[in-house]
Amino acid sequence: MNFIHYLQELQNNLTRGSERTHYPALKNLVDSGMLGIITTIEETGNQAGIPDFTVRKNDNLVGYIEAKKIGENLDKIEETEQLQRYFDSVIGENLILTNYLEFRWYLDGKLQLKTRLATVEKNKIIIVDDAAKTEELILSFLNFQEKVINNYYDLAYQMAAFTKAIRYGITEALKLENEQGELTQLKLLFQDLLLPDLDNSNFADMYAQTIAYGLFTARVGHAQNPGQGAFSRKTASIYISDKIPFLQGLFRTVIETDIISKINWTIDKLVEFLAKVDMSNILENFGRETRQEDPVVHFYETFLGAYEASLRKSRGVYYTPEPVVSFIVRAVNDLLDKEFDLDDGLGSRKVTILDPATGTGTFLYAVIKQIYFNFQKYGVNRWNELLRDKKVLQRLYGFELLMTPYTIAHLKLALLLETLGYRFEDKERLNIYLTNALEEGVKKSEVLLGKYISEEANKAAAVKTEIPIYVVLGNPPYSGHSENKNDWIEGLVRDYYQIDGVALKEKNTKWLQDDYVKFIRFGQWKIDKNSQGILAFVTNHGYLDNPTFRGMRQNLLQTFTKIYILDLHGNSKKKEVSPDGSADQNVFDIQQGVSIGIFIKEENNSDLATVYHSNLWGSREHKYELLQQLNLDTVEWEKIEPSSPFYLFIPQDTDLLEEYNQGWKITDIMPINSLGIVTSRDSLTIQWTAEEVEKTINDFVNLSEEAAREKYKLGKDAQEWKVSSAQEDIRKTGINNNLIVPIIYRPFDVQYTYYTGKSRGFICRPRNEIMKNFINRNNMGFMIARGIERERDYDQILCANQIITNHTLSIKENNYLLSLYIYPDTDNQQTNLFEEKTPNLSPKFLTAIKEKLGYLPTPENIFYYAYAVFHSPTYRQRYAEFLKIDFPRLPLTKNDKLFTTLATKGETLVNLHLMKSDTLNNLITQYQGDNENQVIQVNYSPQKQQVSINKNCHFTGIPENIWEFKIGGYQVLDKWLKDRKKAKRKLSSDDIIHYQKIVVALKNTIEIMQEIDTIIPNFPIE
Repeated sequence: MNFIHYLQELQNNLTRGSERTHYPALKNLVDSGMLGIITTIEETGNQAGIPDFTVRKNDNLVGYIEAKKIGENLDKIEETEQLQRYFDSVIGENLILTNYLEFRWYLDGKLQLKTRLATVEKNKIIIVDDAAKTEELILSFLNFQEKVINNYYDLAYQMAAFTKAIRYGITEALKLENEQGELTQLKLLFQDLLLPDLDNSNFADMYAQTIAYGLFTARVGHAQNPGQGAFSRKTASIYISDKIPFLQGLFRTVIETDIISKINWTIDKLVEFLAKVDMSNILENFGRETRQEDPVVHFYETFLGAYEASLRKSRGVYYTPEPVVSFIVRAVNDLLDKEFDLDDGLGSRKVTILDPATGTGTFLYAVIKQIYFNFQKYGVNRWNELLRDKKVLQRLYGFELLMTPYTIAHLKLALLLETLGYRFEDKERLNIYLTNALEEGVKKSEVLLGKYISEEANKAAAVKTEIPIYVVLGNPPYSGHSENKNDWIEGLVRDYYQIDGVALKEKNTKWLQDDYVKFIRFGQWKIDKNSQGILAFVTNHGYLDNPTFRGMRQNLLQTFTKIYILDLHGNSKKKEVSPDGSADQNVFDIQQGVSIGIFIKEENNSDLATVYHSNLWGSREHKYELLQQLNLDTVEWEKIEPSSPFYLFIPQDTDLLEEYNQGWKITDIMPINSLGIVTSRDSLTIQWTAEEVEKTINDFVNLSEEAAREKYKLGKDAQEWKVSSAQEDIRKTGINNNLIVPIIYRPFDVQYTYYTGKSRGFICRPRNEIMKNFINRNNMGFMIARGIERERDYDQILCANQIITNHTLSIKENNYLLSLYIYPDTDNQQTNLFEEKTPNLSPKFLTAIKEKLGYLPTPENIFYYAYAVFHSPTYRQRYAEFLKIDFPRLPLTKNDKLFTTLATKGETLVNLHLMKSDTLNNLITQYQGDNENQVIQVNYSPQKQQVSINKNCHFTGIPENIWEFKIGGYQVLDKWLKDRKKAKRKLSSDDIIHYQKIVVALKNTIEIMQEIDTIIPNFPIE
């Protein structure tokens, strides 16, 4: 290689500017490396997402070269999105990154060698190293050997790399196109007919998977029936099943033509790769190792795991375990036989069946097998005749939103039917449609490129609006951040927003918009339209007892006749354990607990549904085994009677419920309250000191929007919080230091924020209607979470005298702040010279407590009394079931002495928790160390009663019961230190004293809680 000539060419063209000026010089250098090498300079705009050079040897792809401007910093280039995408895809298998003077060679996205041939100084190129090292690097690149693919794991990972290149190509092509571009038009069609909120990234991903997996299915078909011709792009669609007209039509439009020209290179590379693979050998090994007959059906999970495992989580692509599917299908079949007197169960001509989120067709697969079993009494040799006579295929429907699972569902079910002896007629297809079940069924006109999509949408619309459905079953996706926000489905879900004919009045209805709730509502709507039928889903089990879902539960009770709930538990988020203390596992690979809900609607029945409940606990294998063995008759059901106001779908100890309900709900006592503030960006808006807040806002407001986003790692704007709006909010206040206020961030942990009170400003949701009563005011309030996880002990209360966040008390529940006093509005130039605060105590409550005691206590004493009662261990244990589903209720006493004594104890607790008590100065711990005080670790030794923050510094004298004491969702002493460890902070002398005072507060809290129990003579309080 003639590097002297190469550098001279660079020098001659140095003043001309762009990197493309030097392309010929680099091409000549690489081509001279060895015989047979041809380096192609890719023309800008013709191909999207392709590097600057494609290098081939004897017509075989060697790799790619990406060139940047002479002297450009390659360290920074490596971190760009472009390079990261290269590394993540097939491009990164063999890639050179260069700025013409420095060269970096990557294999599989990992740096192998880097050399620096020269530098540029004052517009002059200066050689700095022997060219031999750079020659070695280029020759190593040129000698790259393609991987030999001989097993299905390697095939999956290699396919995944090509798919990522296709995805990147589509993404880049969309950036280059105008609104009339081919890909942009296709994306708009998908938005119109399938996914209104589809963005470029998700479209690119969806489409890349479809192209890649479609080509894989075609290659499998070619391997099994090779015919005369080699596998190529032009022949691929021949091998796409004609039972999937949508996919076949799409492939003929896109794969066989140049209509999507900018991504041709990525498609060609995958076709070239698949053509070389010894597919017959791989298929043979796949069948032998997996014991699965059809690789097209069963390879997808392997492919998706290699492609991007996170997609499974974001899209709910979790394969329903066969025992769960089997139990649900058998249960529905038995109910049709016994409750609806249909001898053939799912095979009855009367029964139409819909899986609205069919995925790869797992439930419909089990339905067909169940029908086959039901028909055995007629003789299996009549299977084809029976299917046609009973119109089974005409009665089976499926909806699927993602194209690859949709394709697999068609292939899987067609394969099963053919194996069982069914003979498809010419152009006969399955009624599985590419559609969004949660979109209204409106027929669309056919348009260019969208013909096959609109055909699917129109047939799906008919199922939604015209065809009566008898059974809806399946495993719908769970997504609390639902993207299905159209008016139609949200309008249906609005039926869940009332209870006993009154509006629900929930301050946070987010979880009612979860996708699984919408699917339940969709299924309920379809069954209701049919006047009878069965809805059977396995879903998130949160709706069984969460108070937000009480309107949903009542609505389901009103629609259906019988409801069976089999709670499979397995909620690792709630750390569920079996009743015997053993581990409880999920039947899926997810953290959220699940349950099977089977809802039966009989005609002409207006009574509320009868509800039956049962639990399955234990290991995953144990649950699978039981689900295979059990049927609806052999499950040990407990009949429950859901009642107002919560209509719970779980058993309750009703003996104590009436007693508990005699108390006053805290929100009925203190009606003015709100959730804690939501900043949307805690790391920016909340700082450790007032000085840090001042420094942060002065810096933040003077940066450009994008510079602020990058410096403070703010990520993309959210719907309710934007960098520009946050900066504008600060500008309007003029950086007023009076707006820097303390905020209780975690228990016993006061930090600082900049509080303007403006919604969607610096703070996303400031909840000013309540928080303004705590800023520079003499006030106190309750921090309370409404309900808690089933398996936790109740500890969801703490007093406050400053503003709080939505998660000050507990990270897993929404936290409310109930203010004891309400101050007059002084924002409108009203004087506060003679400011009068008013107690936030309802007139009805004041009347009730006055009738009990014979006099009206001060607001403070009422507050202290309540605080004491809520800290009674017996109260928390006795009413644990009810405290977990709603705000606590306060029992009143007619015993003045008891009231006064409890109020005194409550006041002591409040002073401890607000860090006002003189007792806190009586420290019981010692701090020892070398004064470095950096929190590097948080380790507790029960034997030494010592917590270490680094190898030389520790607190001693902390008993284990104090160390483990929890308030809300936090282990107080552990959390306080770990927050400082995460922030890499050193403890100041004030921090050390404060921590020691927290230990005293917790010790005294434990003692006073026990004293409260001895003061209360018995429950119910009289």
